[in-house]
Amino acid sequence: MLTAPAMRAPAAFALSVTLVACGTPGDRVAWFSEGCPKGEICSSKTPYGLYLSGSAFDRWDGPVAPTVVGGAQTISAQYSGGFTAALEDEAILALGPVLPPTLQLRGVSAGSTRLRLRDPGSGELLDRFTLDAREVTAIELVPWSAYSTPTCEDGPQDVVMLAGSSTIRLGARVWGGDERLADESLQVSQVNGTVLKKAEWDLFVFEPATQGTYELAATSGGRAFSSKFDVVPGVDEVRRTCTNSHSYGTSVCFEGTNAGRRVEGAVWAFEVSQGFALGLQLVDRCAWVRTTTGSGGTATLTVTAANLTTSFAVEVATPGPDDPGASEPLQARRAAAGTPGERASRLDAR
Repeated sequence: MLTAPAMRAPAAFALSVTLVACGTPGDRVAWFSEGCPKGEICSSKTPYGLYLSGSAFDRWDGPVAPTVVGGAQTISAQYSGGFTAALEDEAILALGPVLPPTLQLRGVSAGSTRLRLRDPGSGELLDRFTLDAREVTAIELVPWSAYSTPTCEDGPQDVVMLAGSSTIRLGARVWGGDERLADESLQVSQVNGTVLKKAEWDLFVFEPATQGTYELAATSGGRAFSSKFDVVPGVDEVRRTCTNSHSYGTSVCFEGTNAGRRVEGAVWAFEVSQGFALGLQLVDRCAWVRTTTGSGGTATLTVTAANLTTSFAVEVATPGPDDPGASEPLQARRAAAGTPGERASRLDAR
């Protein structure tokens, strides 16, 4: 069961990426020691069963969540061959287009039913799955960066949006009690009727033109749930939130605020003083500072968030002998040590 999260951002340096988790196992996975569930005639093409993947939540692929009653989701079988599909009770779930390896589920009424995938030639069972449909009870709209970028602070934070921004993404989390539900027909709109564009089935582009309070309605399964967001004209403070020091550099993260509330939608830029350089920037409001002289010291990091520019002192350590930025070239040190092996040669190439 997928349970409701505490409203807090993740630990430092979570990345906004698509990751693949285990899918929903079929009954043949559970029965693999006997080869086939009782009462079924099973295909030899899938002796260890199959897995299904459902609609990705927050860009994370995973098991098949319950489908919203009145909604739909596309699921995928982890199988390269063809199949036919049938549901036991189409008063609970109905089939949409079946285009192997994918098929569409449509929620009809709350309950559970079995899906069977069969070999199209022999009609034998590839695997079967128990799937659910649930009524939607709540939808929360959450700024995507609250789940995809780092913070050093626990607990909820008040969030406001930046007027004129084109980078704001809102994640829509659909709930049936304490379970996450899937509905790819989910829509989010402003009260004036403007429908927000989708970046993913559960991720929406919010582009508030001017400051003020905006009311948004998220609709799934014929039910609408409203959320309000304050939109501000700019950032009035940039705060350092995370600092992690290593022998190969220092990573620093920031947040822009307005009247103490975190501002969503700012564009970030960084510059660093002479003798230092910026490394790979993994998330937009974090910087990695490293030395270019082989010696550590205090760097001046200039940070711009939307309309506001602020400077910070960042302590950078002297790199270790094999770290980027070391004063003596790695290849020269290895040559002085003797004849390198092939693995040492590969390290030299970095």
